[in-house]
Amino acid sequence: MAQYLPVLEVVPGNAGLLEELLSHTKTVNGCWEWQLSCIGGGYGQKWVRLPHGKRRFYAHRLLWETLFGPPKNNVCHHCDNPKCINPAHLFDGTHSENMRDAMAKGRMRNVLVKGHQKNLKITSAVSNVIKSMRASGATAKEIMSATGLSQTSVYTTMRS
Repeated sequence: MAQYLPVLEVVPGNAGLLEELLSHTKTVNGCWEWQLSCIGGGYGQKWVRLPHGKRRFYAHRLLWETLFGPPKNNVCHHCDNPKCINPAHLFDGTHSENMRDAMAKGRMRNVLVKGHQKNLKITSAVSNVIKSMRASGATAKEIMSATGLSQTSVYTTMRS
């Protein structure tokens, strides 16, 4: 994977680790996808031997630290591919920035519906029904029963 090295600046002492990380990737649609083991959510993982023992790292975070040193916040993906370790697809962002990025791309909704149906969005019409029911004295439990929405969804809508 030496073709990547000229475009990457490497933190001193980490060149060998960078070569190793890149040797375990496959380019797919511009992403450098991790080809070894993955953990929950599909994120690549790599065990690294340290002076005090072994430690598991997310592959994308390990690549970030190898190139730039420790991030100030979280290492997030612009490409939304948890296996990707391409530094051009990664950014150092806060949890809030990462959640806003996910919401803007439609990858996440802060609404859950009973029956575990996810990624549904409460429309303004449903929001108006919830607020109207609440204004006329309905309890959250009654609204949940009438709409089929979860407690979190009902309370979030009532507060908005």
